Parts: sequence; C-alpha cells; structure tokens
Amino acid sequence: MAHAYDPVQQLPDEKEDFTPSAPIQDHQPLPVVQAEAADERNGEIDGQQVQAVEAVPAAEGAQEAFNGEGIGAGAPPPAVIVGGLCDCTRDEESGWHSFWCCSLVAARTYDSFGLQKAWIHLTISAALFILLILLTVAMGFLGLLVGLVAFFSHRAILRGRLRHLVMLPGGGNPTMNFVIDLATHCCCAACIVAQEARIAKSERLPYQDFITGQRIQEEDVTPIDAENVGLLAHLKQLSLLSKITIGLYVGFSLLLPMFLSHFQMVSISVLVMVFPIAVLYFLYWRTSRACIPLDTVIKLFASGYVVAVVSAIVFEGILEVLFGVILFLLFGGVITKAMKEATDGGGDDGGSNGGQHFMGGNGALFGLGLGDRIKGFLSHLGGGSSASLFGNLFADDAARGGGNGYDEEKVRELLGKYILLVLLIAFLFLFVIPGCVEEYTKHMSVRATWLPHPLRSPRAVCIALVSAALGFATKENLQYVFSVGRSNYEGELALLGLRSLFPVHAICAGIQAVQMIKRDFQHIPLSLPKLLAPAVSVFSCPPFSW
Repeated sequence: MAHAYDPVQQLPDEKEDFTPSAPIQDHQPLPVVQAEAADERNGEIDGQQVQAVEAVPAAEGAQEAFNGEGIGAGAPPPAVIVGGLCDCTRDEESGWHSFWCCSLVAARTYDSFGLQKAWIHLTISAALFILLILLTVAMGFLGLLVGLVAFFSHRAILRGRLRHLVMLPGGGNPTMNFVIDLATHCCCAACIVAQEARIAKSERLPYQDFITGQRIQEEDVTPIDAENVGLLAHLKQLSLLSKITIGLYVGFSLLLPMFLSHFQMVSISVLVMVFPIAVLYFLYWRTSRACIPLDTVIKLFASGYVVAVVSAIVFEGILEVLFGVILFLLFGGVITKAMKEATDGGGDDGGSNGGQHFMGGNGALFGLGLGDRIKGFLSHLGGGSSASLFGNLFADDAARGGGNGYDEEKVRELLGKYILLVLLIAFLFLFVIPGCVEEYTKHMSVRATWLPHPLRSPRAVCIALVSAALGFATKENLQYVFSVGRSNYEGELALLGLRSLFPVHAICAGIQAVQMIKRDFQHIPLSLPKLLAPAVSVFSCPPFSW
C-alpha cells in the first residue's frame, strides 16, 4: 500500500501485507525508528513513556531507484514515527486531513483498532456536535463549555481504550488519564487525532476508507482486464465510499433541486459536469483506464471538490488579512490621504472617514473581502465613473458603486497618481495569493491522500493530479455560476461556458504533473516551491485568473 503524496511508490512483493509509507518531505524519506535494544526501545507520547515500534528498514536505494514499475520496487516503505502531539508533519496524510476533517480520521483510526465502527463514531460525533450548537444557542458561553466537554469526552474515552490496547502506559490512574486526554482534545483535537493515526500506521494496520472503514486492496477495486472491459465492470468494483460519494452528488445536486422545482439549478449541475467528464474520457478512459482504478479517480475528484476548496478558502482568507495588515502599515497613510483628497469638501472629516473605510467595513482593504473588492475594481476599468472605481477598491459597502461622496475629477487625478500602488495591490491579491494557495491545495489533494496502491507511471501521476484539479474546478464553477443569481439563467450559462474555455486548473495540474515526473522519475531535485512555480505562473496570467 502507498500514500499518494509520494506518487510513485511501489507495492511490496507480498501484497497481502500492509506497510504504510512515512511522509516524504521534498522527496526525502524520514528515518525509521531504530530498535537498538529491547530495554531501550522507549519513547514519549503526551509525556508518558511508551514502547516504541520496531521498524522494518527500507532496502538500500528503495526510495530512489526506479525500474519502470515504481520507486522502491519490492521494498517495504519505512515505518511512521509516532512522535508527540506537535509532530503532525511526520505523516502528511494524517496531519493534513486531521486539520480539515478531524472526525473522519478519528473514525478511521478507531475502526482500524476495532474500538468502534467508523460510521458509528461519525454518527455519535454528529449528534454531539448538534448538541453543542443547541447548548451554545440556549446557554451562551456556558453551553459552549458543556457542549465541548460532552463532545470530547467521547474521544477521551476511546483514547483511553486505545492506550490500553497498544500497551501505552498512562501513569496507572485512569481518571487522571481521562482528564488529561479531555483537556488535550479541547486544546488541539487535530493534533491528538493525527497522533493516533500515526500510531495506527506504526502498527502496520491495513488501509481503510474514510466513513465506511472498508479495508480494500488494489485488486478489490480493479476489474480483470481493466483496459478492455466496459464502464459497468469498473462501476461494480467501486468501493462503498465512492458509491456514497456519487450518491451524495446526485442527491444534493440533482434530486433535491428537482424535488424543489429548481430545474435551472438541475441543468447547471448537469452541465458543470460535462467538461470534467470530457477531459477524463480523453485523458483517462480511452487509453489509460488500467493505469489507476476508477475508484481512485473518483476519490481524488472528491478530495479536490471538498477538501482543496475548503482549505483554499481558509488559507486565502488568512493571507488576505495578513497582507492587508502589512499594506496598511506600509501605505495606510498614503491611502488615507488619497481618500481625504478625494472626498467631497475635503477636510479632516473626510480623512477620518477614509481611514475608517480603509480599516473596516464589509470587505474593506483590511478585511477578508479584498480579493472580491479588487475584482470589482478591475472589472470596471473599461467603463463606469472613476468615483465608482475608487469606491469599489477602498470604500466600505455604503460608498461603493456610485461614488457616494467622492469627487469625480479628483478621483481621476488620484488614480493616475497612485496607479503603482493600485497595481501592486491588485497583483498581490488577485494573482499571487490565489495562485499560490490554490495550486498548493490541489497538490496536497494528491500528495496527502492515502491510496491502496502506488502511482506507478507518469501517466498515473498526471491522471491523479488532473482528477483532483477537476474536482476543485467543478466546485469553483458552481460557486461562480450561482453567484450570478437565479434570476439570470442566461448569465449563468454564459459564465459557465466562459470558464470552460479557460480550464486553468486542469492545465496547471498538467504542469504540476510534468514537474513531479521530472522529480520522481527522472530524479531531478525539485523542492516544493520549484515544483509549483510554473503552475503558479500560468495560473496568474489574467486570461486564466478571472
């Protein structure tokens, strides 16, 4: 078995034995846990002395040698080092997914140890989360505390059982262990869940799917003579998780809108899938369906559709605030002076309001909506009043659109005077931040995905990256199209067609694939920034970025 983050690892010779790989940072393997002597194999987890896991060392050159079938052919990957709570980067898959979907990783881990079925754990967690919300609404902060204790008590109990199961001593006091585990979950649930997932991998437990807990191997999802059999044979081999994923999309995107008589939404949901299906047909289905299973394509598409989109939204929001603060510290006085000059009547009051507009307001320069604000500003460069342009960029919502207090002639003069600053802000927030973040999250959708098989060929790497990118693009297209408004169906169709003409995410995924093939198959050293740089450059071109 293999992780997809190092996309060209080879299965061990004994396919029935599961040997999960350690995370590889910039294509360098982690050291394995050394078994020096029986009385010295001790480590620490949560400050407690524990027995370390004896690793199976990788064969010499296993991570570097490529023989046409995959890197490390026939050699078991190195073991995962458990480490402490803050060692989430020791295993990228568990660390990445624990941060974005903590309950899914916890459910898989407890299921793998036989402590609780994955679907049961997720059901209990969902019920406790609803209880937390209800208590918070009813009781405020006190309800939030009670809800958190109830939610994480369930996890703390299971962690106590896990400690006993894998012989991890906890001081001999079950009550104290429970209190410590509960407090740790409340402080950093993602860290403790990632640590438990690393324990499962260090124990060499088999690959399991999220949600269902189904244990599958490559032959379970690959039909016999995969290159020549039809679609029905491939669909029969899908894992339960992939079937659930397809069912959820059909249910929420097609059946539910149809039930609510939103037939325009149904048509958009169907049309938005035409482009990704067409790309996958020519790239994957016609000639390369034996490279990787259809089950893997669906899962990577879903990872891009959900996890990559959510992580991109969070990262972009954080970076917009961070760079907004930096820009304010560097140019706040200049912009405040400009708005003071542009305000009708001038005076100190105008400058005060200008500074308020710059710092606050919905989507002001200091806030999370700067990307949308700049897009609105640049979209009006071809027409509209200068005051409207100025308001789109710097003013709060009350002052946007109609100028509202800005002198037209003064604004035209100021736009020319501060054009370099305007272009700097636009370039940073419209091109650099989205390009870097979105290419990184799409890359991690493959790199941090645990698969029951390696990606053995350059073609498989390309298909995997493009599948995740198409999932990201599909979700993004739906968001853009539905933002037009349900009353403008023609506008929705036009926007969807326009975005399909510039498939930036699929193109950039192909560029990433070329870089990864150079690194993993041709052994050209490439750090992550160098690997992503060409794709980010193409993404930042204006025809693709809109």
